[in-house]
Amino acid sequence: MKSELSNLAVERGNITNEDSFFIEATPEAFEILSSGIYKNQILAPIRELSTNAYDAHVSVGKADVPFEVHIPTRMNPTFGVRDFGPGLSPSEINTVYRGYFKSTKNTSNDFVGCMGLGSKSPFAYIDSFSVTSYQNGKAKFYNCFKNEDNKPTITELGEAETTEPDGVFVSFPVKDYDFYSFRTNCETNYSFYAVKPKFVNYQINVKSHSYTIQNNDFGVLKSNVGESCVIMGNVAYPFSVSDFTSDCSLSSEEKQLVNWGVHLFVNIGDVKPSASRESLSFTKRTMNNIKTALSNVVLKIREEIEKNFSNISSIWDARIKCSELGSTILSKIVHGDSSNTYFHVWNGKKISNHVELKSVSNKPISVEYLTTDTPQYYNRGKYSKTGGVYKKPCDNIYFNNKTLFVVNDLNIGAYTACYRHMQANQIDSLIVLSNDNVQEFKDELEIPTDRIIYASSIPKPEKAPREKSASGKRVTRTTLQTYKLSSFEDVDIDINSESGIYLECSRGTVTFSNGHVIASGELYSFMNSLSTLNFTELIYFVRPSDVEKLKKRSNWVEASSTIEKFVLSKTDLIQSCVFHNTIKSNDKVSNLLTRLKTSRILELKSLNQEAYDLLNYCEKWDKLKYSNDLSSMREMNKHFIDLNIKDINKDLYQTIDDLYKSFIDTYPMLEFSIDKNVDDSYYPNRIEKNNKISQKYVDMINSSKNSLTDTKNSVMVA
Repeated sequence: MKSELSNLAVERGNITNEDSFFIEATPEAFEILSSGIYKNQILAPIRELSTNAYDAHVSVGKADVPFEVHIPTRMNPTFGVRDFGPGLSPSEINTVYRGYFKSTKNTSNDFVGCMGLGSKSPFAYIDSFSVTSYQNGKAKFYNCFKNEDNKPTITELGEAETTEPDGVFVSFPVKDYDFYSFRTNCETNYSFYAVKPKFVNYQINVKSHSYTIQNNDFGVLKSNVGESCVIMGNVAYPFSVSDFTSDCSLSSEEKQLVNWGVHLFVNIGDVKPSASRESLSFTKRTMNNIKTALSNVVLKIREEIEKNFSNISSIWDARIKCSELGSTILSKIVHGDSSNTYFHVWNGKKISNHVELKSVSNKPISVEYLTTDTPQYYNRGKYSKTGGVYKKPCDNIYFNNKTLFVVNDLNIGAYTACYRHMQANQIDSLIVLSNDNVQEFKDELEIPTDRIIYASSIPKPEKAPREKSASGKRVTRTTLQTYKLSSFEDVDIDINSESGIYLECSRGTVTFSNGHVIASGELYSFMNSLSTLNFTELIYFVRPSDVEKLKKRSNWVEASSTIEKFVLSKTDLIQSCVFHNTIKSNDKVSNLLTRLKTSRILELKSLNQEAYDLLNYCEKWDKLKYSNDLSSMREMNKHFIDLNIKDINKDLYQTIDDLYKSFIDTYPMLEFSIDKNVDDSYYPNRIEKNNKISQKYVDMINSSKNSLTDTKNSVMVA
């Protein structure tokens, strides 16, 4: 990228002596330029090495060819970027890697780089990295490292014949606890690359972006969940409204756009990055270019809105379009309206996404809104339920492409018919009109004919013919319910010929034969827990009005005793619950077992018997902590008090305490190896090192004890 700096015209007076400033090549200076300028020291080498690879491909006309990115794994804990550009000669290596602010790319806007810092970016993460240059059938190997004085240094390691294509491979080792960070940063870094790199060792799912409107110059995010940024040379530079000064202020529409989220795709050189390339340097030129780009986006949005409405032929479709635009940024830009109602002009008329009923008809008309969604305040009595739908007051009609009106022209059964129609056509809401003044209402709103139906025209369900069994007896069908995925499902069943177990259920509340009640809010957890425990019998849920029918039939059994017997049969799991509750109720003991398990001290060889007993407790506790079976059994305990899961074995505390004291009395120094503050699972290398030292200590104690025992025996023999 071309540098914005140019020669200055300087006027001098009677000056006899002047000296230019200089930069001292100190370790501190190199540290600042290699690492200190970066906030994200993992993303820095990913971004910089990748842009260098892209520039290398551009230089040889391979911009459409992917470079390779080596993702660190446990089998190969190395991050690296391999390009297939021209490679680097020894003199070029010497120039590129030894020279800070020495760049070969600052005279052209064909390349992303310009400051000569990116090649040193691995120093932001690590003190040493490798460079391999493939050129003309030879591979030359270099190591860049910080010497004894903490100064960056490069050395040639050798060369070899190769059949590899020309290019450069830069790589360095990655700490295992940083694998995830490298992967997530790669997902973000490559999201704006037109040609995604080829990932080696591990497949990365590169982050994608959804736009409500876009072209080659910009993309407006569908929802305001992301930040605005300028994309230049595959790199995203975030910006916000606060970055602009008063002499380059944004309009209200442009501010709304930035606050919502917009991606601006600009040419290399249009904006000036900071030295780290993590942000922009907001020079006057940079601000003006961004403002110009934002103005273009606002203009394109206005053109798109006008285009949308120019192709609409009816006021109804215009209202639907208003609804589709809704509270999107497109509406905000056009009207700058901060409310939830947005207006557009169609055919010279101001069109909204809704209509207030009081302004529609001179004569009153009853209007009700029906929905299958449970209203938020239903339990407070603000809405009423009829059949499978809820009636809500309707003061405004909001339009969408599913808006449907039903005229209530029946004396009875209109709402049932509406519910039937909603189920059959997968409609979640509709509007019910009284039969008075419907035509006037329709004309005034200009409602299309196909958007209005009559309740009397909704087909009635066909009556099933009375069935007979093979014996000639009449089949008695009853609608029962099963429970699946937190909802009830109707099942028509012949209660004479078929059999099963059942529970009485009223509005989601289940009542057992012993009077125990499971509230509707607890039913899902109860049924899910039964499933987890492998209860396989199908439970039918029966309305109170149908319970008497089943009680009279020997082929149907109330399910309470069946479920209880099943739960009580899980004796091992009940005992596990007792153990879990016992440990969990004592913070000292539970923390002790957790720390011993995490530190892996008890995995040492040749420990005393108390230690191995403690290990058994640790393993049992570890298995139970996150057990789904255990959670399910605890849920059962809420409903079956005979489980006695709450019983606490006080002796168990003392047993574990005694074992630990005996263990520490034998190996007192091991107590200091159990870090109380840091989770060693994040530091596997430290665990391994500590355990090697601890094993030597254990062996020494055991050897000393054995020697002492042998000495005592010898004395006794003598």
